[in-house]
Amino acid sequence: MIARWLKRIGLTLVVLVIVVVGAVAAALLLVDTEALKSRIEGRVLAETGRELNIEGPLEISVFPWVGFELGPTRLANAPGFGERDFVALNHAELRVRVLPLLQREIVLDTVVLHGARVNAARNAQGRTNWADLLERQGAAGEEEETARPESPPAESPAAPAANEGPALQFRVEGVDLRDARLSWRDAQNNRELVFDDLDLSTGALALDRPADIHLTGTLRADNALVVAVETRARVQYDLATQVGTVQGLTIDLAAQGPGLPPGTSASLGADLQFDLADGTATVDPLTLTAMDTLTGEGATHVRFGDGTPSFSGNFAIAPFSPAELIEAAHGTLPERADSSTLQHADLALSFRGTNEEITLEPLEVGLDDTAISARVHARFAQMPRVELGMNVNAIDLDRYLPPEGEGEDSNESQSGGGPDETSDAEPSDPIANLPTEALQGLGAHARLDVGQLSWRELTMDDVRLEANLGDGVLDLTRADLGVAGGRVSATGQFDARDAENPAAQVNAELAGLQSEPLLAAFLDNPLISGRLNAQAQLSAAGPNLDAWTRSLNGNLATIFHDGAIRGLNVPQRLRMAAARLRGDELAQASESRATDFSSLSLSAAIEEGVARSDDLDLRAPLVRASGEGWVNLPERTLDYTARVLVTGTLEGQGGETGPDLRGLEVPLRLSGPLNSPEIELAIAEGLRDRVEQEVEQESEEAEQRAREEIEEETEKARDRIEEELREGLDGLFE
Repeated sequence: MIARWLKRIGLTLVVLVIVVVGAVAAALLLVDTEALKSRIEGRVLAETGRELNIEGPLEISVFPWVGFELGPTRLANAPGFGERDFVALNHAELRVRVLPLLQREIVLDTVVLHGARVNAARNAQGRTNWADLLERQGAAGEEEETARPESPPAESPAAPAANEGPALQFRVEGVDLRDARLSWRDAQNNRELVFDDLDLSTGALALDRPADIHLTGTLRADNALVVAVETRARVQYDLATQVGTVQGLTIDLAAQGPGLPPGTSASLGADLQFDLADGTATVDPLTLTAMDTLTGEGATHVRFGDGTPSFSGNFAIAPFSPAELIEAAHGTLPERADSSTLQHADLALSFRGTNEEITLEPLEVGLDDTAISARVHARFAQMPRVELGMNVNAIDLDRYLPPEGEGEDSNESQSGGGPDETSDAEPSDPIANLPTEALQGLGAHARLDVGQLSWRELTMDDVRLEANLGDGVLDLTRADLGVAGGRVSATGQFDARDAENPAAQVNAELAGLQSEPLLAAFLDNPLISGRLNAQAQLSAAGPNLDAWTRSLNGNLATIFHDGAIRGLNVPQRLRMAAARLRGDELAQASESRATDFSSLSLSAAIEEGVARSDDLDLRAPLVRASGEGWVNLPERTLDYTARVLVTGTLEGQGGETGPDLRGLEVPLRLSGPLNSPEIELAIAEGLRDRVEQEVEQESEEAEQRAREEIEEETEKARDRIEEELREGLDGLFE
């Protein structure tokens, strides 16, 4: 069918060319070319509504070539798109040899087009600067269809007549495209793409004969990314079988721009075969080389003849050294705790899909000792949706991080409660930088399984994460992992439907964790150890981290078992201070700076970033403690008072017993900046209360003893008087 139509078109072209030859000959004899230019400009204006200015000469030839040469010419842009021309050129040549037309051959001389400029654009309302041309063409087509008389019923196409003669031959001596420029300006998305310095040269182009093509140019994106492009290939097309080939296709790229290391380059190679009759195309092999270090090879097969285009294939990147790749790009390797990392990587994947969806399965990635397998499925519907499943055997992130003590934020060591006001650099806000608007237009389901994950000397195993994204809401349906001898599980939600005021909530549970290694991952000096159980329900909202902190609400409950409070030995401090106040000299004991406890529980209610607690319960061998206070997270300050009650004899080492302080209650105050609070164990206050109690008790006891002595003396005196009276009375009555 296509071949038959091509033959008919060819015959039509032959007739048209012969007619044009005669017309042009007459024009040369009878018509002024300047008047012809004016007529062409007027016709273009009438048909398109755009002004065409042929500023240069128009030269027409008849024999042995029929054709024309055109000087500088400009076609105006659509209204509202500025003064830039829609299309412009400096010089063009198109000529057809006359005599071969009589032998059913179309032979074009080299097609010349120099200084061409095409400025495509879209305005902020989404309208392109060629939409008006399509609208006019559509309107003209409707008028022509309306005016056309009703056609008789179509008959089956007859077989080609025997006298149609030999097949039409077509040949172009070559194409000479120089200094062309294609630009795309998108005001709706604030993007600009420009392909300039575009040169295209070819050998002779003829049906059923191979032709060489060479293309060079520079692609610029948003005035930032610059990519130099050079392409070579040998192409051929068989009109009878409708089979074409592109052999030795190479695309060499050299890029520079923000975020790219110097010398970034890549080369793509391929052999392509396509069959228009069968509707298939195959690329095999497909090769990739980057920075002369990275190499990959694959193949792909495309089917487009059955109404639903589809494709499938595979691609693999050979094992390579990421470290060498970075160095080849004249980049600097990041400082790592383990310099033996980034020495091995590879990738292999198979893919299949249509114009509506794509699946990558399996996707296998290797990095040093880590093996990653994944499946990715993406659908390009009204709301794109991605499904991701990933399994990681084991990865030690500490090996890839800077050595301990390097790359840390110096502000962390400051004693102030707020951010460092002397720093000129604005810290990155993780909330403000979230892609909230992008989340509104996506759907996704992701699952991640990690056998073992190490980070900050924490080893986590059986990591399971699962999340769903839809309608701008990200639901964390499962987060579960083993760490520090226990388990952590959580669920949560991130709501980005209001992009300027995203909200989040989380429910978490910690069961049986050893708190010391857990806290050591985040604090230089963990203050507490022990087996931890905790529950938390938290929520926050706002455009940035500060707003989240100030809007934080929820509840927190924790309990530690069989642990210690580091940095403070309360019994020892009490014993030493009490002895010193009483004038005793006790030797400094070699006890550890810790207060052991059997249990420590604490809960807090959080409202607008302020956590308040009044139920501290510390149970230790020699002391008990209760307490209350608050922590202001936005201001990073706290004010908390624990009341320590001595319940046993504070005996020291070496047989030193010291004073008996059982029943003594001492305030322990924490106040000031959250990261470096002032800790005050108010022993003197507690002892003063104790002394006052003892004095009051002794006074009461002395008063009681005095009353008892008076009563005893009074009783004795009464007995003596009664005895004396009895004796006296006895004498009177004798």
